[in-house]
Amino acid sequence: MTLYEALCTRTPLLTSDHPMFALKIKDHYNALVFAERNPDAFAHRIAELASSPQLYATLSRNSGNAAEGYLCPLKYDQLITEFLNAEERGNLQRYSLERYDYVSTVPRS
Repeated sequence: MTLYEALCTRTPLLTSDHPMFALKIKDHYNALVFAERNPDAFAHRIAELASSPQLYATLSRNSGNAAEGYLCPLKYDQLITEFLNAEERGNLQRYSLERYDYVSTVPRS
């Protein structure tokens, strides 16, 4: 949730290059990405962000776009209610991972 909250508040992110972030976090688009377990790379990214107001503004602007669609809109209570209600079961199909576009807000590199 920390990544999502930062994106929602348009706070520029500094994240490692962990693969789980790859769908929504793009280097120099909505975050600065550094090599995992590399404190020098992390320090370089901090200095880069601190020295460039334009970069800060770009990351902040693009963060809001990345937050849209970050989370699945189906909440657990809705899932249970609709699953138990046979008449509503067809509504669950609209949340299928196959049909829902989780990555449309970030350009692919």
